[in-house]
Amino acid sequence: MVYHGISFESARRIIKQGFRVWQEYKDGRGVSGGHLGDGIYTTRDWRIAHEFGRTILKAAISPGTRLLNTTVLPDLKTIQYLKREFGHEILRKSPWSV
Repeated sequence: MVYHGISFESARRIIKQGFRVWQEYKDGRGVSGGHLGDGIYTTRDWRIAHEFGRTILKAAISPGTRLLNTTVLPDLKTIQYLKREFGHEILRKSPWSV
């Protein structure tokens, strides 16, 4: 189980539409697919989630869901491989543009 702190209005929207990642586009605001890049922040501690919003959503993670654990340092061998494979831009630009 994970928790996500949010406003009540946003929680209602998430319950109806699911989690969406909003991004600013040149022609206005839109929804991204939520794959890689920008994401939804959750925690296993409801008290931390409460610091980000008075309404707390409790969610179960489905098997096969991809998670990024930011408490673990990245594997430097993997980063070096990505630089060799895709060039140094891979760390400065969006992966889709590289």
